[in-house]
Amino acid sequence: MFSEILAERVRELKETPEGVDSMCREMDEIYNEGIEIGIERGLEKGLEKGKMEMKQETVLSMFNLGMPVEQIAAVVKESVGMVQKWISESKAVI
Repeated sequence: MFSEILAERVRELKETPEGVDSMCREMDEIYNEGIEIGIERGLEKGLEKGKMEMKQETVLSMFNLGMPVEQIAAVVKESVGMVQKWISESKAVI
């Protein structure tokens, strides 16, 4: 990584309990905001699809940051197998 400041922040988010907790809280907040917007707009029908897409994006972002698959699964509350499937599918698209 070119930036020492960025490298240190990523290390904190990935390798410290406080960083992981912070990342989880942020993702929960983003998730909840998305649900509120969808309900306000009457888009409840696509809510489940949106949840899964958001989880997939989160999984890929965390994987690209180098987080272990088991930890990612715990954060997004999905099985390790599902997380691995999403990662594999994203590699196939690239």
